[in-house]
Amino acid sequence: VAANPYWLAEGRAPLASGELREALETPSSRAHKALMDSLAALPLEARRMLPETIAALLQMRRRSDEPLVGHGADSSSGPGLGGLAEKIDEAGVLRKVNRHLLTRFMMLTVLCYLDRTNLAFAALQLNRDLGFSELVYGLGSSVFFFTYAIAQVPSNMALVRVGGPLWLGIIVTFWGIVATCFAGLTTATSFYVLRLLLGLAEAGTFPGLWYMLTLFYTTSEVAVAYAICQAGSVAAQVVGAPLAAGLLAMDGFLGLDGWQWLFLAEGLPTVAFGIWLRMTLADAPATAKFLQPAERQWLSARNQAHKEMAADMAEVEWEGIRHWKTWALAALDICISTTKYALLYFLPLIIYQILGARNDRAADAAKIAEGGKVPLHDDDDGFTAGEGEGPNEVLVALLTAVPFAVAAFSTVGNAWHSKRSGERLWHVVAPLVVSAASMVALASTMGSHAGLAFASLMGAVLAWAPGGILSAYPSAYLSGPAA
Repeated sequence: VAANPYWLAEGRAPLASGELREALETPSSRAHKALMDSLAALPLEARRMLPETIAALLQMRRRSDEPLVGHGADSSSGPGLGGLAEKIDEAGVLRKVNRHLLTRFMMLTVLCYLDRTNLAFAALQLNRDLGFSELVYGLGSSVFFFTYAIAQVPSNMALVRVGGPLWLGIIVTFWGIVATCFAGLTTATSFYVLRLLLGLAEAGTFPGLWYMLTLFYTTSEVAVAYAICQAGSVAAQVVGAPLAAGLLAMDGFLGLDGWQWLFLAEGLPTVAFGIWLRMTLADAPATAKFLQPAERQWLSARNQAHKEMAADMAEVEWEGIRHWKTWALAALDICISTTKYALLYFLPLIIYQILGARNDRAADAAKIAEGGKVPLHDDDDGFTAGEGEGPNEVLVALLTAVPFAVAAFSTVGNAWHSKRSGERLWHVVAPLVVSAASMVALASTMGSHAGLAFASLMGAVLAWAPGGILSAYPSAYLSGPAA
């Protein structure tokens, strides 16, 4: 920083060694304030260079014998730590943080998506037993997002006020109770009310999860930590299908329908998890019981120093918000999310209808061979498949795991190939074009060609494939904090 040409162009003399050290080590000092004020006043191009400039300075200071910062990875060292970091096993501290936070938050994500999507599997029996039409089911699925959207900000405000462990414990327990209550559904009205309550309960989960991660990780670490937590959503979709198949097979056991067992078995564990989360989750680095006192002090000082530096350069981030590509990516994400949630909530019913059409054609062929007339099949309700019994719900639930497995592997494989080849654009465009074309093909073949329809379904789930690449795409046209 002392040798930065922009700094010298401001008419300032290079900082003396003692002043520079005080400015970087002591966030409350006048030297630190003067340094940050000057850096904030630099031109945009100069501020883009700041992260690299500061990193280079810290690396240079590590080579010397002066204890300005501790030895370790750039991402875990920072200004304002003095010689404290030299006494701490930084990698060991972060491993403890990962075990404590990421394990719990991955479990939270899995439970969240199991409770959110078990409706799609329950619908195989629930719609038939309660007489729900496509309209009732579709409306009930979508009203969830009304309360989910409007309650996110108020929920996070409450979390900041009362603390992460208490608030997350409350909302997780509440949504577990609501999810369990679905086992007592009798009318469309109760269905709508419970879906609204579930959206209200789950609204603060992921914003709260992100907030808790920012207390323990630096800006450069939190994105990776959040991505690891989000991996639980894919795991829930793959594991949820065979789990639902087993629970649906309990139809009639102890006088309960299979869909009732599904809601009970996936809702009650969430209640227990919410209570456990409240009792065990650390509130902040300074009070984390899984760390030693010196480790708490180091982690708190490290994160505070990084947050102050990020706050001093926050104006740069507005460059990303104002950029037209950011808004284009947001619009694209809305389209992708619409496709993903449509498949998430209707995939078991789509497979049910594909198998039902296949069974109808087989029955028709048998009647023709016997010289009989082909019956007219009434598929208007979307949940029946001609005369006789429909496809086996357990088989449908098991088959649902196949498209979700394709989605999981395509996401990982597409991201890996994009990183290996260094190309991003076509790794986003190609899967989305295939997904869009497959959706059109699925709509035209679902009632007539079971094989083509199921193959189209495999192409439709490629809407998940660009997910990881899109998350990193801003770094292609932005730099520094703006990215």
